[in-house]
Order: sequence, then C-alpha cells, then structure tokens
Amino acid sequence: VRRARSTLGIRIPARPWNTTANKDNIRHWCYGIGDMNPLYIDEHYGQGSVWGSIVAPSLFVSTFASDVLYPFDPKYEPKVKGANFPGTGELQIKAEWEFDQVIKLDERVRAERALVNLQEVNTDFAGRAFQQLWETRYFYVAGGALVAVERSQVLRYERQAARERKKYANLKKYKYTQQELENIAESYFQE
Repeated sequence: VRRARSTLGIRIPARPWNTTANKDNIRHWCYGIGDMNPLYIDEHYGQGSVWGSIVAPSLFVSTFASDVLYPFDPKYEPKVKGANFPGTGELQIKAEWEFDQVIKLDERVRAERALVNLQEVNTDFAGRAFQQLWETRYFYVAGGALVAVERSQVLRYERQAARERKKYANLKKYKYTQQELENIAESYFQE
C-alpha cells in the first residue's frame, strides 16, 4: 500500500494498441463494435463532411492506451512498481470520459497515465480492498493538443479472501429457453 501511494501522480507513457488513426484501424474498430456510421467507414461520405475525410468514433481513442498495468517504456517500471497490487483481482467500477478533439484520419495520438487516488475500502465479497482512480490523458503527437481524458476507477481485491467468503456461491446459472434465445438473436439482428 505504501509503495502504491508513493506512485500517486506519476505520469508515464501508456502502451498503445494503435499509434495512428488510419482507415483500417478505424474500420476494424467500427466492425468490431457494430458501428456502421458512414462518417467512420465510408471514405466518400467522409470527404463531403466538415472534416473532409472519415474520422474515428470517440472511444477509438482508447486504443492508444492498452491497459493500466504496464508502462510503455521499461525505464518507467521502477517508478510505478507496486501501483497495481500484483496478484490481486481487479473489477472495473466505472470510466468517465471527456472528449476535446475529433480524431481525424491519419492522426497520431500518444497517451500518458497516472494513478491519482487510492482508497482502502471494505467489501462484502472480499473484505479489505482498494479503490484506485487512474487518469489517462490522450494528446495529438503533432502539436500536443489534448484529445481526451479518461478517469477509470478500479477495485483491487484479494482473490483468496473472495474465494473463502463465497458470497456468490449460491447463485444459480440461468438457463434460457429456446424462445428466449430466438428473441435475443432477433433483437441482435434488428440493431
């Protein structure tokens, strides 16, 4: 806990999945989430827009920072070692986003991340746990303008304690009827 607290506010470069918002990355993202907005995937449509080309969906910015756990550059590892409570379980509690810029075609984006708050809490399912607030800031590489800010709250808990408490041990797995499955499939295809 002391080590994690000592990392508060230290900003490190985030490890990216993508470094550039090219048309293939944007299209793959859109297909993956089922967003067929022509502003994102139709080059001809994009050319007629105020942007003059396709743009990326707002949350595409998250592909420029893959995860909270590992810094992009190993030289930063000693600065943040222990911030993640290695060996603990993690639950995503919430993420809040602020978007300042549209991600334009072929823009390069970099991200930096910091642990900005740490609180000890008590949970019913695992006992002692820690709530962490991480802040990730995304910037255009060219010019350095702020693109977006994400504040992500996670809960770190001891896995063994959660297993021993067995809070959810009596939950029964729901079995869908064939009609329910067909309704779900129809609903999916209607989107």
